Amino acid sequence: MYYFVLLLLFPLSVFGSRLDPVIVSSRTESQSSNLTSSHTVIDNKTLEKENVSVAIEVLKNVPGVYITQSGGLGAQASIFIRGSEVRHVLVLIDGIKVNDPSNPDKQFNAANLSTLDIEKIEVIKGAQSVLYGSDAIGGIINIVTKKGEPKQTVGVELGFQKQIHGSMSVVGERGVTYLNSYYAESEGISAKKDADELDGFFKKGVTLNHSQSFDSFEAKWMIKIMQDYVEDDGYDASYKFVDDKNAYSKSLQQIYNQTITKNTNSGTFKYSIALNKIDRSVKFYDTNRSDYSLTAYSGSNLIQDITFLKKFGLGEAVVGLSHEYETFNKSGIDQRKANLYSVFTSVNHMLKRNFLNIGLRSDTHETFGNVFTYNLGVGRKFSGRKQIKFNHATGFKAPSIYQLFVPYDGAYKVGNEDLQPERSRTFDLSFKQMGANSYEITLFNNFIYDYFYYSSDGYENKGSFNSQGLEVSASQKIKQVILKEGITLAKFDLSDDDEVLRRPEQKIDFNIDYNLTDNFKLNAHWKWIAARYDSVSSQEVVMDAYDLTNISVRYQHFKNDYQLGINNLFDREYEDIAGYGTMGLTLFARVNFNY
Repeated sequence: MYYFVLLLLFPLSVFGSRLDPVIVSSRTESQSSNLTSSHTVIDNKTLEKENVSVAIEVLKNVPGVYITQSGGLGAQASIFIRGSEVRHVLVLIDGIKVNDPSNPDKQFNAANLSTLDIEKIEVIKGAQSVLYGSDAIGGIINIVTKKGEPKQTVGVELGFQKQIHGSMSVVGERGVTYLNSYYAESEGISAKKDADELDGFFKKGVTLNHSQSFDSFEAKWMIKIMQDYVEDDGYDASYKFVDDKNAYSKSLQQIYNQTITKNTNSGTFKYSIALNKIDRSVKFYDTNRSDYSLTAYSGSNLIQDITFLKKFGLGEAVVGLSHEYETFNKSGIDQRKANLYSVFTSVNHMLKRNFLNIGLRSDTHETFGNVFTYNLGVGRKFSGRKQIKFNHATGFKAPSIYQLFVPYDGAYKVGNEDLQPERSRTFDLSFKQMGANSYEITLFNNFIYDYFYYSSDGYENKGSFNSQGLEVSASQKIKQVILKEGITLAKFDLSDDDEVLRRPEQKIDFNIDYNLTDNFKLNAHWKWIAARYDSVSSQEVVMDAYDLTNISVRYQHFKNDYQLGINNLFDREYEDIAGYGTMGLTLFARVNFNY
């Protein structure tokens, strides 16, 4: 079926308009049309049209991106890009690394990302280590928060999830302050599939941005705090997944950043210092003790960057220094620390219709030593706003403090100070049509080697992972209707011939926006996910393919915004993770009062 849908896209190339957004994840603020890495930009208008309040629901629509959750809304959400592991995806908020340093893999829990304070989302696929170092070997997701709006908002959501939120902006002579806060809760569904006991959650958060301009420089401050509590299920003494009314997890993530920018005749200097701190705890049934255990984790990243940006003719170059100081704590284990020092450079250049991206980076870790990465991308623009581009990049994933230094976790050996970084090399070949009619076709290959492997002897480097495939995205505007399609066709292989778990090799998304009037809009979204493998009690199982349909209507009256919607319209039964519950048919209503 997916091959048939793919063929349908090409005659539909009378496509809808696309702007040429600035990609701030490039550090040089390059135009999208001049960036050789495969990427997707989700702007604020798209976020509003999708009628979702959780960022992962929008990310699920991006070709090459797949997200799983261990239960309903609020449960742990894991992001996969092009089949790579969750630990291979680096998440940024305003360019700040926010992956969880208290997690053994440093993976990011995307469940708490609200769309309410987001201006846009940039998804850049493939290795991005030249600009962002460790963790970015599958790709990066950069969340750009709002810095101010010409309106104040109070919003309410009712349905499966109950939520209230508000935002305001204060504009001074030389400064802008933006504040956004939210609180959401739900009785939830059972984390265990086909069970009666409900596992609820609550989450709350606040974002504060302030920028101030002075005579010769500009300063920006950002504070973002996210807190959540999620009830969970667990395992009995025979390791069978069961309902559990007492199991839960909770976390508090705090992100602080200050950036100072100085413009001179020779170029732009920028200094940034950022702290990402996470405290979390997990209550679970400990089968070894035949009782409940409460385990506390904490971790932090303190990152300082100094960059210098120089523009020349139709090009620009950035040179930077970075220092990352990381800590890890766990109940019963002494605090561990690590330092990573980096130097990097990247050049973007235009020569008539040709464009070039090239970069080099050297990282020095106090345990495993030096790592060198690079990228080389070339492209050519043609008449009619068409372009072809090729990108090759390498990347690395540093072992976490847990994987390096924690000798035993209970009865199990863990740490290995001889563990080397995972490494990757990425190839992208894309053909793109921009402008009033748009589509993009990308062939990709991502090879990851020195793979982290865990056994009873602890972590070691063993084997490799290879992903290759085709991604297609397209958009058409036909009078009051905007159609968008996304297709992923891929092949994933592990060197030990094991099946790649929880990641589909085929995915289709189809979205319709119908503007009945300037104020009354309909949206329908359909997606199809191919069958995937998972593991239950060390036995491989196949999770069936499934499709989901969501519909919503949006009405704007004066300054106010009213939304009604149904998710999983046909009440499909499906699994993201074997044994875990998923959402059935749900209804929601949202009202945003703007003034």
